[in-house]
Amino acid sequence: MKLLTVCIPCYNSIMEMHKAINSCLLMKDEVEVLIVDRHSHDETLQVAREYEEAYPDTVKVITTKEDVPFLKTALKI
Repeated sequence: MKLLTVCIPCYNSIMEMHKAINSCLLMKDEVEVLIVDRHSHDETLQVAREYEEAYPDTVKVITTKEDVPFLKTALKI
C-alpha cells in the first residue's frame, strides 16, 4: 500500500527531475510518484515516460493543458 503521493512538475530541469524521482524510488514500496506535464516542449516528458515505463507501479505521468494550482502551492512549501 502506498502511503504518500509525491507530485513532481515536469517543467523542472532534467537533472532536478532525476534527483527527485530517484530519491522517491528509494522508497518505491511506500511512495507513488505523479509527474505532471503541461505541454512541455523539451525532453522532460520523454524522461518522465521512461520512468513510468520502467516503474509502472510507482510512477504515473499526467499531461494537462491547464495549470495545476496545487503544484504551485506545494512547491512553495
